Amino acid sequence: MNPSAALNIISIKKRIPLSVTFELTYDCPLSCAHCYLTEKNAKGKKMLTAGQAVRVLEILKKAGAMSAAFTGGEPLLRKDLPEICLAAKKLNIDFSVYTSLVTANYHLLKKLKESGLKKLEVSLYGAQKEHEAVTKTAGTYRLTMKNLELAKALGFKIKLKTPLTGLNPKGPYFVKETALKNGFSFAADPLLSPKNDGNCLPSYVRAKKRDIEKLVMRENRADRPFDFHSSDKFPLCSAGFNTAAVNPYGELYPCIQFPCSFGNLLKKDFSSLWKSEKAENFRKMLYIRPAKCLDCRLSDYCSYCPGFDYVKRNASKPDEYFCFIALCSRKAMNFRPLKSGQKNGIF
Repeated sequence: MNPSAALNIISIKKRIPLSVTFELTYDCPLSCAHCYLTEKNAKGKKMLTAGQAVRVLEILKKAGAMSAAFTGGEPLLRKDLPEICLAAKKLNIDFSVYTSLVTANYHLLKKLKESGLKKLEVSLYGAQKEHEAVTKTAGTYRLTMKNLELAKALGFKIKLKTPLTGLNPKGPYFVKETALKNGFSFAADPLLSPKNDGNCLPSYVRAKKRDIEKLVMRENRADRPFDFHSSDKFPLCSAGFNTAAVNPYGELYPCIQFPCSFGNLLKKDFSSLWKSEKAENFRKMLYIRPAKCLDCRLSDYCSYCPGFDYVKRNASKPDEYFCFIALCSRKAMNFRPLKSGQKNGIF
């Protein structure tokens, strides 16, 4: 077993939140068709100040956090983002920022670089027509591409990411080509999260099955450090075990895919929330496999996320697209085995 897999298993057993997703704001200049968020920053609720965000990072570091992803909304809208990044650097947390780069400029990117930010994960959905069909905002393609050049010149390590939707069937291939030309890494995801309120995305937003199969067949699937689905001794996923999430108001979640708050980190200490009865009941739920998944021959190829069914209030019936993608993955692997150490691909 490699060291990464061993650390993964140990941290799950000891429930150490090694990886944290920190939503710094729900505000965003875009209106992406596939976005799972159902609200902007709520009226009457105050986002964490920079000082409070830093305090949350200190709490998470003490609990064992090694890495953090700052996301949103659009985290670059926060003028205090450099201050938060600098705090993460001082805490020796490996961190990155998820962004569209639409609101970026040279001064901001340079300031973030000086604050210790090294990695950007940038959303790009295809060439201009497809990109702006997804963002629903004219001019965003030009801004993202322009700021990608600035970020590249400043020496950021960049990863381009795109979902596959019904609006950008050619998008993943354009994004991959752009990444390879510029020395960036790349990822495409054929699955779209349902909205946090449980509602499904409009049917036109979801990719057609023929496009999903094409993507899976053309791109090798990235290897996982440990296959949760192959053993009843492990949960269906690591949410609430060695991963955690925090929203813009300080609420602690097992994962952004599970809008199940354990409580607020500014009101109660981490340990009491992480070890609470609510948290323990949540974890027990992740050991219950859907009946449809028991003895499934596709389990070795499955990337099932129980969070999808949690938000839809239907944990007993996995989304059929997981099954279809697993079938496509098995077919793809029969043609082309996984490559060791592969960085680009899907999932």
